[in-house]
Order: sequence, then structure tokens, then C-alpha cells
Amino acid sequence: MALRVFRAEDRSCDTELAVPLGPLDVEAMVATIEALRTPRTVRTPLAAAIERVADDLAGVTGPRVVVVVSDGRESCD
Repeated sequence: MALRVFRAEDRSCDTELAVPLGPLDVEAMVATIEALRTPRTVRTPLAAAIERVADDLAGVTGPRVVVVVSDGRESCD
């Protein structure tokens, strides 16, 4: 399991790997998600995030599942 998020900087179109790929630690993942604070001024780089997931999963064999959760639409060209 891994978690990629939109970078929480004003007008940013970047993403960052908040939790690197590894076995799921439920408590740590919940804590990471609960601590996320994304200002309203952050843009929504959906395509960039999805493109970066390919690199995040490059060494993985077997089935892979990508879940995209967003409250906005693509806003970074």
C-alpha cells in the first residue's frame, strides 16, 4: 500500500509520496490521512498524480489497484 497526495503548497500542481509502498500499517495510514491538511489554494493535478503512480508501482509484480480520491477536477493542464 502507498499513498500519494497533492502537494499542500499554494497553487501547486505537484504531488508527493506521503507513504512509500510497503505492507499496510493501518494505524500509521490512518494517522497520516487524518493529519493531511490541504489548503483551498492547492490545485488538483489528477493526471500528474496518476502518472507518478506508474513509477511508485514500477517494481511490483502481480495485480495492482489504483484508487483515486479527489474532491475536485483536474486543474493543472
